[in-house]
Parts: sequence; structure tokens; C-alpha cells
Amino acid sequence: MLTSDFHYDLPERAIAQSAIEPRHAARLLDTRTMEDHVVADLPSLLAPGDLLVVNSTRVRRARLAATKDTGGAVEVLLLRPHSPGSWQALVRPGRRVRRGTRLTAGPVAFEVDHSLTDGVVVLKVVGGSVEEAVDSIGVIPLPPYFHGQLSDPERYQTVYARREASAAAPTAGLHFTAELITALAGRNIMMTAVDLEIGLDTFRPIAAERITDHAMHRERVIVGEEAVSAIAAAQARG
Repeated sequence: MLTSDFHYDLPERAIAQSAIEPRHAARLLDTRTMEDHVVADLPSLLAPGDLLVVNSTRVRRARLAATKDTGGAVEVLLLRPHSPGSWQALVRPGRRVRRGTRLTAGPVAFEVDHSLTDGVVVLKVVGGSVEEAVDSIGVIPLPPYFHGQLSDPERYQTVYARREASAAAPTAGLHFTAELITALAGRNIMMTAVDLEIGLDTFRPIAAERITDHAMHRERVIVGEEAVSAIAAAQARG
């Protein structure tokens, strides 16, 4: 199967550059009937006893403007912790950084330790605090097809987000609101959460000619006991 089998025309005008309000007014397609709905209709489309499994990670403000010790500007996108005191990251432009290069991003200083695959490097923290840098100068990484400005950073978080761990939002969940969750509960449609740390693949296009040649990256997922029990119970109900 070729990647080109999935090519289609998507006009720029069809890509939203601002979020709809309220969130649950976004369009929703029921593939069982191929009928158009809005997300607010979800309670009527599911059956009592159904279970929704959501990703409760928050998007880390992982994009940091940094400078090299020579004064050149680079951008650091933190992906995930690599080991105590080091992070996996993308650095752009990558050709300008070599092993041993020192990068300063606000209150934190990194040193390029070594390269992994697909442009990912390991940055060793040699001074300051990553958490302070994320809090003070970090910017939420937005999809490359979004060219606008994010006036409210919380708009790129789900309403049930908890632990900062992802490099991008679980986009389907962005359309849930407190009102929708209440309506689902009123229909006895349950929700449980897992922590899926969305990472590099969100930013990597498929470059292989054949789908089977594409190397998928791993993403860490934490499925707690509560989620395991809820999923098992839903499966038992059929």
C-alpha cells in the first residue's frame, strides 16, 4: 500500500484557524450512518453503559527559544525526559548544533549530549531548571497547519487534562465541555482516563513511499487500575 493512495486535496480555507465556541459545537460524523452531527449530540449517539476512554495528559509548554554560546538563535522542542537530568528534544535548525554545543533558554542551560534517530537529540541539563523555563518562557507547540495566535493557552488543553506530559493535544478531546460530560453522565455513559504521552509522531509526516516502510515511534501510556477495571467491566457488558 502506497502513501499516495491516501493523498487528497484539502483547501487552505477548509482548515480552521480559530476554535469554535462552545467547544461542543464542533462537527461530528457518525460513520455508522454517515450522518452529520455536532459533538453535543454525542450522548444521544451512545448507549447507556457505554464507556469513553480519554487521554488526560496536558500539553507541556515545550517550545523554548534558545541561544547557542556563540549567540545564534535556535528553537528547542522538548519531547520527553530521557534520563534523570536530560531530555529528548528537537532542535531547529538542527544542522547548527553538534555534540557539546551549549544552549541557553531563559533560566535553563543545556548541553547537546548525543543524537538519537530522526533528528532527535539528548540535551543534558547543565544549569537551572527545565520546569522554570517551561513556566516562564515556554510556548505550547501548535500544529504546523495552524497559522494563527493562541490567545488563551487553556483552549489547547482538554477540560479534563491533569498531568503535563504531552507535546501536543489529544485533539478529539478538545471538543468536550463540562456540560457535555454532565450530559453523558446523565445518560449513564461513563468515562475513564489513561495517560498517553503524545510525542514525536504528531510532528513527523510519513515520508516513506510504502506505508509498511514507515517506522512508528513509541509513545508512553499509563493505564491505571481504575481504567483497567472500567474497561474490563465495559467489555463484560458487551
